[in-house]
Amino acid sequence: MKALLSCCCGLDVHKDIIQACILKGDAEDEPNIIRAEFKTLQSDLQALCVWLLENECFHIAMESTGVYWRPVYEAVEEYLPQYQCMMVVNAYHMRNLPGRKSDVADAEWISNLFRHGLLEASFIPERLIRNLREYSRLHRSFVQERSRYSNRIEKFLQSHGFRLSSVLSSILGVSGRRLLTTLSKK
Repeated sequence: MKALLSCCCGLDVHKDIIQACILKGDAEDEPNIIRAEFKTLQSDLQALCVWLLENECFHIAMESTGVYWRPVYEAVEEYLPQYQCMMVVNAYHMRNLPGRKSDVADAEWISNLFRHGLLEASFIPERLIRNLREYSRLHRSFVQERSRYSNRIEKFLQSHGFRLSSVLSSILGVSGRRLLTTLSKK
């Protein structure tokens, strides 16, 4: 099968480590393999971008493993603005093939699939939308957590003979908090 890219990088991203593999060479020839390993700290992500720049590699593909891909993606966006294609791929689509047992082999496999155009990118919205989604999810989580605590407080009070929900609209409202403060002092 003919290669579509002359230079591309496959990243196997984990919690603490990133395995990187660049395949570089003409589409008709066997590519040169350049490997590196990086940690996931911010300074190491910058080093990854410098390494990609030094190797003139602007086509990058990585697995979307959990949330670990996000800092890598954002670092490339920030420190390597001249990238031409950055692809995040569902890890499930890459695990179907047997034989690869190491992270180094995974990075090379990702790079090889990418070089031949065999990867399908996941949809990644622009940074502003990603941030808005994250904030709205965090807000929803806080509201749900507040409701859980309110319900726990109400259940505790009811189990001890206080039926405040029949006279208060909200246990955690101004009047409810005053009443809880008064009850806690007695």
